[in-house]
Amino acid sequence: MRAGCANHQPVGDPRVTVGAADVIDQVWNVTAGATISGHVVTAAGKPVARARIDAEAMTPIPRGGIGARDTITGPDGAFALRGVAAGRHRISVDSERGVAPKLEVEVAAGATRDETITLAEGGTLRGIVVDARGTPQSRVELRARRKGGGGSRLDWFTTDDGRFEITGLAAGDYRVTAWRGEVELRVPTAPDGTRVAVAVGAVAELRLVVEDRTGSIRGTVVDAVGQPIGDAYVSAAVEDEGVAAAAVARWSASDRPRVTAADGTFVIDRLAPGSYTVLAARKGGGEAVAEHVAVGSTTKLQIRATGSIEGTVRLAGAVIDELALTLTSEAGYRRGEAFYRTGGRYTLTDVAPGTYKLRATTPGGAGELAAITIAAGEHKTGVDLTLEPLATVTGTLVYLKTREPIRGIAMFVFARDATAFTTPDGPLESPNVTDATGRFTIRGARTGTVVLFARSRGADASWSVVVPRTLPARSEIEVGPVPVVRPRVPEGEPAGRLGITFGPERDPWFANPEIAAIDPAGPAAESGLRAGDVVVAVDGIYVSGEAIAHLAPLLRAPPGTKLRLAVRRGVTAEITLESPR
Repeated sequence: MRAGCANHQPVGDPRVTVGAADVIDQVWNVTAGATISGHVVTAAGKPVARARIDAEAMTPIPRGGIGARDTITGPDGAFALRGVAAGRHRISVDSERGVAPKLEVEVAAGATRDETITLAEGGTLRGIVVDARGTPQSRVELRARRKGGGGSRLDWFTTDDGRFEITGLAAGDYRVTAWRGEVELRVPTAPDGTRVAVAVGAVAELRLVVEDRTGSIRGTVVDAVGQPIGDAYVSAAVEDEGVAAAAVARWSASDRPRVTAADGTFVIDRLAPGSYTVLAARKGGGEAVAEHVAVGSTTKLQIRATGSIEGTVRLAGAVIDELALTLTSEAGYRRGEAFYRTGGRYTLTDVAPGTYKLRATTPGGAGELAAITIAAGEHKTGVDLTLEPLATVTGTLVYLKTREPIRGIAMFVFARDATAFTTPDGPLESPNVTDATGRFTIRGARTGTVVLFARSRGADASWSVVVPRTLPARSEIEVGPVPVVRPRVPEGEPAGRLGITFGPERDPWFANPEIAAIDPAGPAAESGLRAGDVVVAVDGIYVSGEAIAHLAPLLRAPPGTKLRLAVRRGVTAEITLESPR
């Protein structure tokens, strides 16, 4: 539970156990919060109204504290962020009137810090999005990414007449792409994005002619016995290399899914030429997928009878009161359910036929079962799972060469097969962040084959690194020094081009970095390296096995850097990185 008080910070994260009797006379403590106030003005000194101000804690805050505050400036450009945690904060400003500077402020508990934030004059990008026939494209999202990082605007949409105007852009060269949800509307003449230069105080004009989207796919959705389903939801996603089309069709927030008519028929229109994966799902469970469906064709999807999974989750020496289950499939299906005071017993109903992975977590343990196959209409029982206790992991984060401790880095533990690492945007509890000696404590961590994820919090030193480890099944684990390579290029800044592509591995975090291809026009073309070589060291630093964490930061170096790559067959090549194209 958490109690709040205006202009204050909560203390701790109190737990309340509710039984048969009423719980009374509870006390929740708060401390005086700080205030960050001031004005936002233009370069000419004029107040900026309706600017969004966000403050994010950059230093550890007490457990249960609130590390993020936001507000909107008034007509006179004034703002006040009250109840801010003591410490250093990153201040960001979002306004159409100009470009905000990077700003970090330090504030003490109960104190007030006054800042005048001056927006630098920016440039404007104006234009229209049309298809090949000249038809304006409404509600298309424009993404403008500036070379060298920063200046991205990801929430600008075209109006009903296809026009857009993006203001307050930092000067620089941008790559502009158009999107409808998670689907990129490709520009045939610029498949990697349209380049445009934005200058301070100037307006850059841009006309994006995107691929024609006048195609359609028709079809019918039926049940297990061939009867039409009149309430099924149908969506489609273009099949592209490296994209899980079924997952995009299932989760994309682009266009609303179509609903089948009473006779089970549907039409999905506004499609670009290509091959699509079509997904049909019905209320109450069950889905069907049709792959490689061409635009202009007709398809039939049959939703088979659903099944169920039933079992018990156990944790040695503990009674399971809170249980969270996640059911996933390789096709991108994901479903989560929670159970309370069932003694670890669970039942998942309306499960479509397929093969799944089941993950279970409790406040004290975690575990998973792989390859649970459910046939149409099957009710699988006895799917039991014994959890491994969660651990408290301690260690010290240091730079590899100097063994210098690294402070202020947020540390997390993730499953080794995680494809993305989502870390809290709000308050970071003190133990998770490395202290002045580089020490950290991660509570509730999974054991086994995992990755330690380190993420910096500084505005001018943004970086992250993934460190693979194998943790024993113990409640207390000391991992000792965790060495990482000092970043050679800050995230968002361009790195030199190596001209080497590494192949996918079954186990990317505990694997050997094998060269899949070498660009014949790249800097590595005459190096003597070849496809199939396994890189074992870069600049004398071992990068295989668990040390593969060092590979990416070593290769991300400025243009002109000379790298020495040693491969397993005994060859060492020196390659000079080129400027990115």
